[in-house]
Amino acid sequence: IVSGTCSFSISASVAPGATYQFRLFPNDGSTSIVRSNLFTITAPYATPYGYPTPAPVCSPGSTTYSSPGSTTFTQPAGCTQVTVRVFGAGGGGGGLDSDQDDDVTVWEGGGGGGGGGAATETINISAGTNVTVTVGNRGTGGAYNGQAGTSGGASSFGSYLSASGGSGGQRGAAGGGGGSGSGGTSNYTGGAGGRAADNIEGGGGGGGGAGTSGNGSGGSNATNWQGGNGGSGGSGGGGAGGHGQCQQTTATLPGGGGGGGGHGSGGCNGNGLNGANGQVIVSWQ
Repeated sequence: IVSGTCSFSISASVAPGATYQFRLFPNDGSTSIVRSNLFTITAPYATPYGYPTPAPVCSPGSTTYSSPGSTTFTQPAGCTQVTVRVFGAGGGGGGLDSDQDDDVTVWEGGGGGGGGGAATETINISAGTNVTVTVGNRGTGGAYNGQAGTSGGASSFGSYLSASGGSGGQRGAAGGGGGSGSGGTSNYTGGAGGRAADNIEGGGGGGGGAGTSGNGSGGSNATNWQGGNGGSGGSGGGGAGGHGQCQQTTATLPGGGGGGGGHGSGGCNGNGLNGANGQVIVSWQ
């Protein structure tokens, strides 16, 4: 009796999922079966008849990121391209302030916050690629004591493209400047906040956020007791700026600048209004 090991390969095509038995014969030319049902194999389904598994097919879709902070986008299987739109956040409006002039209180309204910038780009990226998505946080309105509003945060899609936030409005001065887009095939600028000068008690209007096919418009200046109107958002999705107090209209998403604080009747508390958060929209194909 001879013992040992051997190896072999199968050159014939096999049917996917089928089970095959192997039998042992002597090497003297006889057809007597030495051992039957020696072992079995089952052909896999993944590569039937030797052909490779078909590549996955892309299922196009889109997702919108509106919550401030960072997260990760993963390119779905089978997809090779994304179109991205990024919007920076709006700046906060400046707070109301007051000065004494010959024992007379002089009120000085706050300037409106600037609107966020915007950019858009179509990018070739492979399936499974991870890209960091960042959404800018809104600027905060300044408090009633002459505090300036804070600037809005930038939004970005990895290192491919980004949009800066609008600047915060000041007290008794010009509003904040608008943010701008960069890195995209199309880049746009947010509108500047409206002015609130000395002895003008209304707040300046917030600048409109840029869209992905147009700039945001500037907020209007305050006129004595009347707060300025917020600028309109740029075409392609920009948010409108908030009105200066006392109109108290909230800036809209994405990227609208906050209105400046004002003084007077009608519920004015002198605080500047917050800007609107940024946004990132990713469409894959």
